[in-house]
Amino acid sequence: MRYSFISSLAFFSGIAVASQTIEPVPSQIMPLAKSSLTLSVDACNGHYLAVGQHGQILNSEHQWQQMPSPTRSLLTKVVCQQKNALAVGHDASILSSNDGGNSWQLRHFDPQIETPLLDVLMLSETQGIAVGAYGMFYRSNDGGQNWQYEFRDDLLYIEDKEYLDDIRLESEEDYLFERAAILPHFNSLTRLSDGKVVIAGEMGFVGISDDNASAFERIEAPYQGSWFSVVEHSDGWIYFGGLRGNLYRSNATFDQWQRIDIGVEASINQLLTTDKGQLLAVTNGGSVLSITAAGEVTQLAEFTGEDLVSITQGKDGSLWLAGSHGVHPLLIK
Repeated sequence: MRYSFISSLAFFSGIAVASQTIEPVPSQIMPLAKSSLTLSVDACNGHYLAVGQHGQILNSEHQWQQMPSPTRSLLTKVVCQQKNALAVGHDASILSSNDGGNSWQLRHFDPQIETPLLDVLMLSETQGIAVGAYGMFYRSNDGGQNWQYEFRDDLLYIEDKEYLDDIRLESEEDYLFERAAILPHFNSLTRLSDGKVVIAGEMGFVGISDDNASAFERIEAPYQGSWFSVVEHSDGWIYFGGLRGNLYRSNATFDQWQRIDIGVEASINQLLTTDKGQLLAVTNGGSVLSITAAGEVTQLAEFTGEDLVSITQGKDGSLWLAGSHGVHPLLIK
């Protein structure tokens, strides 16, 4: 997921939350939840939802307050459309809500695989996908009620696919063992205005689907580090943010790439295009950056001693941040 500060939290649950037993344990209501580690915030039908450590779920509808959660697994991402919300995290946890985040149900939970889910995307009212470490990929066709695992062999290099085929001839057990870690971490999911779905991850991985995430094609990118966020901008470019301040942009056919020097080496954890067309980036080290189409970078705010992981904008134009010190507003003069 997000390296340095964030990767240790995303992949080594013992640092942030102890591995659970087979049965999920509900999260505890904590008085300072709003100020604790928060990894994702999203606008939700006039209010905001945020998730983070120990399975904590925050809802701003009646001021920020912690909601009951069916798990103590570290939650890494929350998304919302109208009143329907999904959250994912460690132990392959997938949660859903149909009342704007007031109540949550645990729809998938598998602590034995010890692998986190890192992003989730609603494709429609009934369809959704979730991705995570080591190429983990789940799909729902019933509005998030049930989730099925899919091994994405269409995203393997040809030599890796041949390698797995050879192993499978000798041993199904060895095949499944090798298959479990042969794909890179899938860190980010994005849907573009033309309907394409983009998966981005480690080792410069980019996968593109133009059929509602049924089939994917692997795209070669000029950067071989980790991508953490992808966003489409009104200028026609698709921006990719990643490790150590690496920011690239691609055209819609992914055959032209440009690198943008943002002047800092802090990892870009999330990109956002605002309702005014402003491209924002939040980073480890607490920077909020504005990037123009000409590649000019301005620091809008700095939260010293904090790692910023997520940013969202509500219908009223308000901006909210999430990170190592919890969730708080971004006020730009």
